[in-house]
Amino acid sequence: MGLGPRASRPVSIVCSAGQNSGIFILSRKHPREPTKADWKLRALIAAFGLGMMCLGLYGLSHGVIAWSSFNARTGTFGVSTTFGLIGIGFVFLLIGAIPWEKLTGKRRE
Repeated sequence: MGLGPRASRPVSIVCSAGQNSGIFILSRKHPREPTKADWKLRALIAAFGLGMMCLGLYGLSHGVIAWSSFNARTGTFGVSTTFGLIGIGFVFLLIGAIPWEKLTGKRRE
């Protein structure tokens, strides 16, 4: 079995750096067009975060501060707090709700 050339899609990458810059930035020649699915992904992330927050607030309102679990395969116990669930849900909600590209003025390529 020989290692011959493989057919692949050509990649066009430009290596650009400033005069005093020691860091090379690789970027594509043609910037990525905004896709229609970006808002769907952001809405899904925000909904997941909102769901996590609702579950945490529901448990907290019913007096559950932490719950424990047992993994039979490894024989270990685990503990999770409702405050952690609320905090992580809030972070996911922020990631999904804030339009980061408009705030930073940069597009991901």
